[in-house]
Amino acid sequence: MVTALYCPFKPIIMKEFLTNSETRFKRKNKNKKFLLTFALSLQLILLSFSSLAQTVTFNIDGDPADWFTNLRNSSPNIIAKTFQHDLNAAGVDVSIFTGGGSKDDLPMSGWLSGGNSTPPKDDILNAGSMLVINSSTDKKLLFFGDRRSVSGSAQIGLWFFLSPVRINPTTNKFENENGGAAVHTVGDLLVLCEFTNGGVQADVDVYKVVSVSATGVPTFQSFLNTLGTGKTNAVAVTAPNSTELSAADWPFFILNAQGNPVRTDWYYSTDSKGTILTQYPDNAFYEGYVDLAAMEAADPTANFCFTNFLMETRASHEISATLKDMVFGSFEVAPGTPTVDPVSPVCVGGTLNLTATCASGSGQVRWYETEGAGIDDDIISLRGSTSVAVNTATAGTTTYWVACVRADLGCTSDKVKAEGIVNDNPAAPSVTNDDECFGVDIVLGASCSGTGNTLRWFTQPSGGTALTTSDGLSADGTTLTKSGLAVGVHTFYVECYNATTGCVSPRSTVTGTVHDLPEVDGLATLSAAVTVYKIIVGGQEVEVDDSYNLNLNKNNVANLTASGTTGTTPYSYVWVELDPDNATTFLDGGDGTAVFTVTSLTGLGTSYRFQVTLTDAEGCTATDIVTIRPTSAEQTCNITGPGTACENRTGLKYVYSDPNDGLPIPENTDFTYDWTITGNGTITNEVVTGSEISATVTAGAPGSFEVKLTITNKAPGIIPEKFCTKTVTVNPDPTADAGTDPAAQCWISTGNTFSPSGSGTNGTPSWSVDSKTNPDLNVAIQNGGTYSPTVLITHLNGSTSGGTVTLKLTVTSTFDPSCGTDVDYVDLVINAQVAGPSVTYNAPDCDEPTFSLTINSPVQGTSYRVTQPGNAAYDQTQVYGGVGTLEFTGLMPGAGYSVSATVGLCTSAPEECASGLNTLLNNENRSTTLARSPDDIKIKLEAANKVNAAPNPFTDRIRFTLESAISGKGTLELYNMLGQKVQTVFEGYVEAGRPFTREYAVPQSQRTSLVYVFTVGGLRTSGKLIGMK
Repeated sequence: MVTALYCPFKPIIMKEFLTNSETRFKRKNKNKKFLLTFALSLQLILLSFSSLAQTVTFNIDGDPADWFTNLRNSSPNIIAKTFQHDLNAAGVDVSIFTGGGSKDDLPMSGWLSGGNSTPPKDDILNAGSMLVINSSTDKKLLFFGDRRSVSGSAQIGLWFFLSPVRINPTTNKFENENGGAAVHTVGDLLVLCEFTNGGVQADVDVYKVVSVSATGVPTFQSFLNTLGTGKTNAVAVTAPNSTELSAADWPFFILNAQGNPVRTDWYYSTDSKGTILTQYPDNAFYEGYVDLAAMEAADPTANFCFTNFLMETRASHEISATLKDMVFGSFEVAPGTPTVDPVSPVCVGGTLNLTATCASGSGQVRWYETEGAGIDDDIISLRGSTSVAVNTATAGTTTYWVACVRADLGCTSDKVKAEGIVNDNPAAPSVTNDDECFGVDIVLGASCSGTGNTLRWFTQPSGGTALTTSDGLSADGTTLTKSGLAVGVHTFYVECYNATTGCVSPRSTVTGTVHDLPEVDGLATLSAAVTVYKIIVGGQEVEVDDSYNLNLNKNNVANLTASGTTGTTPYSYVWVELDPDNATTFLDGGDGTAVFTVTSLTGLGTSYRFQVTLTDAEGCTATDIVTIRPTSAEQTCNITGPGTACENRTGLKYVYSDPNDGLPIPENTDFTYDWTITGNGTITNEVVTGSEISATVTAGAPGSFEVKLTITNKAPGIIPEKFCTKTVTVNPDPTADAGTDPAAQCWISTGNTFSPSGSGTNGTPSWSVDSKTNPDLNVAIQNGGTYSPTVLITHLNGSTSGGTVTLKLTVTSTFDPSCGTDVDYVDLVINAQVAGPSVTYNAPDCDEPTFSLTINSPVQGTSYRVTQPGNAAYDQTQVYGGVGTLEFTGLMPGAGYSVSATVGLCTSAPEECASGLNTLLNNENRSTTLARSPDDIKIKLEAANKVNAAPNPFTDRIRFTLESAISGKGTLELYNMLGQKVQTVFEGYVEAGRPFTREYAVPQSQRTSLVYVFTVGGLRTSGKLIGMK
């Protein structure tokens, strides 16, 4: 019902609004997704405005200021609102009606939208609508629009569609949300306004679609005559109202479907170029309303759950008039769909709640059993509940359909499925118990039915930590193996777990029972032939448990028995022979008894073992072993004694003994005992007494011998005779030969080396010092583990006296047992050092060309040799006969001399002339004495060498001019005053009579008094140098 339609227009001064071509509402090429998004966005939830007042007030006075305010109003009383600007970014109207089928009384499928121009008076630029409910009696559907030109009357229509409608951007046809042809819905509302008489007079009518033909033709019901006075109004203001100009604050922003702000512009232009005006011309803006409360009173079936808004201009006020321009957009009155919180499946017995909420102002939450249920066919008990508990007693899926309902409008949102899934718990696992005897692993088993289920094991009926492979669990969890459990019942618990659903079965109990073990004792029945086997320990006889002798001389049969304790009765027994052979038979009686019989001496063993196995009622077993030793009055024949011997050894004792402990077997008067021997040995004594039977043997040459004991039964018996033998290896003794004594050696200052060569057999050699005649002789033996060592004898404490060292070669037997050692000796002789001779230098007279030497205190038999280093032709040797003096003559002056003494093969160190600096400076340490003539004779001798040293005293340099009387190798050396050589200035060949020079740069450390020595051949010249620092 158009409650008010204010069509006369007041010109309003408008701000110059910013335009944004990307955010203007474009009518062209809108697809379904855009329309739905825009339908949500045009709820115009504004960011910059908050209204404190709940009641929404409008003045239908032709002034747009109310719209500027209320389009920003966030009051919950505003159920829906929309604003549309009808120009594209270029200022062109692209949404107009085209074609003759674009009429209100024709099917919507024939309506066409195009982009051609429309007459200015029919061209809509801005349009909007708003549904406001302030109370049950104050429900208004408000709308406004403008036109580009005010020339002529204005005819405006407004459609409010109940079903979603959109324009196909390709075909430009109206279609439904599924892409099919658009069809009116019963209840669609059409408001027609005609402004005549220059826009002053407004005629308003409201129509509702009451039916739609099969071809889409609507049938209308008019409310023109039923609304009553004051229920329709239309106004156009012609005078400016400056008090409302401040409300025109554009652009503003709305939220789109994604929650993002989108800029929307409201501006006005009267030309096709989009020139923006600052005020509306007279009669260019129209506004009005429909009183929905009055319409409900007139038609209780009226439905105001609109989805789309369309403002149209037309050729006339008639419903059959051709449509011109349009403004089309979303107008969502129906509540938005509820938000259903996702929930995860739960297991049977768990807790599951489905929750759903409606946005603020979107109505009440209602729960339905089916998607197609009517608005009031919900589950009354759940109406308004935001949470519903799901019954989880059984597995399955519980489904509800949830909608948001505005009961005051009779509007409902689309239904949303709310689904809760209850997964079944796995069945309790089937289990396999186990019972075992003590010491055997308990293996418990379990399995799950169904798929996707795995096993988890615990030690308690609920809670606790699951066992792992380290606890004996198999990799697949189907078996649990436990070792070392005590006797008794052990309980575990196992469940099936589904990792996909997280559901767990009840726990099953699985037990492992450990049975106590039985014990069994096997015995042989004692008799004259069967006796307990004994050994000697610490001189006392000790019985060996479960071990018996069977005296074959008295009987060849032994009876065995067994008895059990502990475990679980009844028992069963099985006897087996562990060492069966062809010389015996064995029979198990099946009742714990058995019989052992010796049937032949051929191949008869020394002992036989028999095992009895007891099995109790639980299958647990125990075993025991009985040993029988068949004997001929005593133990089986055995001889103990050395298995190897050395040649020619006596006292080798061999004893008839027990093979188990080696103790002697005493004499049995029922038998005779005879010892014999073959090979390299002889029996020297035999003993047959009550406590021992033995033979004493002497070994012969290397090789072997066999000792044999023959035992004969004196009386007839099962075993008339038996033999014992023992083979003994006779090993040879070792031999040692140290070899011949090496030749004596002369004393050598660095030590004397000897290489003795020995030999030996049947052992390993080693050398050692047996004795030495001189304690100052130090002996070192290398390779002493061979027959050819190297011996170095050095002289301690400066000893020159020599001496004799006696070495011992020891060859040790390598046999086991050892056959001892053999030794031999060798002497190493070192002659003492020959003393150097003492000589007297006999100077020549002035008329003699040679000089002579006299040997002081010569030793008889000693050979003396004299040579001259500067005179190779002189080399004489004399042996002193013990009478008179010993003199060497004819020596050349200046050629020096060397004198040595030889005793046997040893020669002394030589005594030489001019052997050092001190000899040149004085004769205190020389063994040569100078013989002078009894007469005082003055002799003038010319220097053999000439040295000129300058400057002297010196500082840092000395220049030496040198000349020698002879040719030969020469040196110029410097010594400090301690007699230590500090530098060799020259060393080389010197030509006789040819002077030469040498310079020496004296280091700082040597700038003190020095002595020079110039030597050529045997001639030396020396002098003193004075240093100046």
